[in-house]
Amino acid sequence: MKVVLLTDVRGVGKRHDVREVSEGYAQNFLFPKKLAEEAKSSVLAKVLQLKKQSAEKQKITDEKIFSGFQKIKNFVLKTKSKANEQGHLFSGISREQIVLLLQKEGIEMPLEAIKLDHPIKNIGEVEIKVEIQGKKGGFSLLVEEA
Repeated sequence: MKVVLLTDVRGVGKRHDVREVSEGYAQNFLFPKKLAEEAKSSVLAKVLQLKKQSAEKQKITDEKIFSGFQKIKNFVLKTKSKANEQGHLFSGISREQIVLLLQKEGIEMPLEAIKLDHPIKNIGEVEIKVEIQGKKGGFSLLVEEA
């Protein structure tokens, strides 16, 4: 029986895939849990349109990310944080905070692209490595005392 998956199903396929499964599996597991529906012509047309929209959204997102990747070359991101007399920050600067700082500067960067072993805990300039789909780059983060 051909079905269209409504969500990712481990061992079967990803969302919007058309798969051939046994009728018992479809009737007893996939349909009751609303994980799939029967692949009829109307459903297939709808899925094709959804896949096209998803691909367009992904293309726009990729373009934003790669433009952000180009912007960070020789870029110095500045931030201020409270520190003690020895220059140790009271709270470390994490990848999430770095992404938010980049967004304030108008640079879109996914969290997974920032390669940071541990939060930054000292005042000074730190080289932040970025890797997006095999492309590697980086920028400097200048942490100053608030």
